[in-house]
Amino acid sequence: MKLLHALYSFHFAYLRWLDVRILWPACKKAAAENGASLDHARAAFYIHAHQDRPWRWLGDEETRNRIDRLS
Repeated sequence: MKLLHALYSFHFAYLRWLDVRILWPACKKAAAENGASLDHARAAFYIHAHQDRPWRWLGDEETRNRIDRLS
């Protein structure tokens, strides 16, 4: 069981890394093109994260903390 947990943890960390490298810049670009703030980009990213298992794995508080630090 511990091995399975470790594998999920590693895999989910990689998927979150991909989201930050690919989805986050897209959210920022869309917000900028529409005259919206960075907070709007974060809100769009949070909507994805709230529904995505790799982000839910972290829990709400940690997910919010990580998204709040995005710039």
